Amino acid sequence: MDGRIVCDHGWAAAHMKNVRGLTDPNWTVLRLRGGKWHLVTYGTDGLCDAPAMGSAPAKVKKALGPYC
Repeated sequence: MDGRIVCDHGWAAAHMKNVRGLTDPNWTVLRLRGGKWHLVTYGTDGLCDAPAMGSAPAKVKKALGPYC
């Protein structure tokens, strides 16, 4: 991670460091359930199109910016 993490109501969006040679931003979205973090979606584009993203808080979706 590069330090950019947004959390709201058991959801988190984190900006990940790029792997050498890649230039596109990479975001990971997690959800806390049963005391454990679970991956909702990750990648570089269309992240809000993931089926489980429908109930994500607006703050988390906003953090994804144009990648949502």
